Amino acid sequence: MSMGGHSPFPAIKIFGLHVAALDIEQTTQWIENEMLAGRPVMHADINTFKVVQMKDDAALFQSVAAADFISADGMGIVWAARLLGKKLPDRVTGIDLMLALVERAAKTGKTIYLIGAKPEIVAAVVAVFNNAYGNNFVKGFRDGYFRMEDSASIAQEIQQSGADMVFVGMNSPRKEHFLFQNRHILKDIPFCMGVGGSFDVISGSIPRAPKWIQKIGMEWVFRLLQEPKRLLKRYTIDNLRFLGILIQEWIYPQKKV
Repeated sequence: MSMGGHSPFPAIKIFGLHVAALDIEQTTQWIENEMLAGRPVMHADINTFKVVQMKDDAALFQSVAAADFISADGMGIVWAARLLGKKLPDRVTGIDLMLALVERAAKTGKTIYLIGAKPEIVAAVVAVFNNAYGNNFVKGFRDGYFRMEDSASIAQEIQQSGADMVFVGMNSPRKEHFLFQNRHILKDIPFCMGVGGSFDVISGSIPRAPKWIQKIGMEWVFRLLQEPKRLLKRYTIDNLRFLGILIQEWIYPQKKV
């Protein structure tokens, strides 16, 4: 399929959204090709929790649907697609895609801007990337603790930084709303994406599940054990709600969530 004049890519229609049917290597290559062709990309992703959020938040659905490219972040979406008879090769997590793109950016002389998380967390991520790729790699950064009323002026600062890639380390729906509401300001930046809590992991403040746990799709159990109070509702009530949405999608595919 083709989105907004971009090169076509295989996708499936699920929960009212066109989700790319590409693995991480294919996704990274497609994004890189679009950037080289001068076609800016606004990236979004979905997981089971966000599908539930979109059920209650029409503005969030609108923000995600407006993206040029949507990835399946989480095995729950991959499994759901397969149950519905639709093929997704694998999940493409935000942190894995971010790290892959950062590495390629460094190799090709491109630069990045980081926004999100607490001041000390985003500063630690900057230090990680400066150590790996040099002090000129990060064109700018700031924490995610600001009023949404100020987001336009912050977007102007990002646009003026000259960065080639912007990574927004904030929770949903804040990151989606920030990118959607300021898309007209950020329209000339080659690539923008929300990466949720990735800064916490990259900074080393929160450990990520071992690779073998990630591969079997049980990373959520590892995260639940880390933050039971914050995540218990998501992995009980919200997962049950997602199951209901999935059954509804199976019976009557929705134009939107």
